[in-house]
Amino acid sequence: LALWVSRRHRPFLIVEDPELRKAFRMLYGKVDIPSRGTVARDVHVLVDHTKAKLIDLLTSLPFKIHICVDGWTSPN
Repeated sequence: LALWVSRRHRPFLIVEDPELRKAFRMLYGKVDIPSRGTVARDVHVLVDHTKAKLIDLLTSLPFKIHICVDGWTSPN
């Protein structure tokens, strides 16, 4: 659930949506739906884990990578 929320940019509050809860219960009547606080915590754990893996990957490379952010905005 945390992966879906983070990958699809859903708000943590979506786990309290009545229709979503109903869909979960239709699929499995004994489902234990986590709270938005639990989902938020799990997303932060995923971010920390992914960040650590990325740092390890980038520091282990035998070459350097330049990362640049392009902040230019088109007037269109």
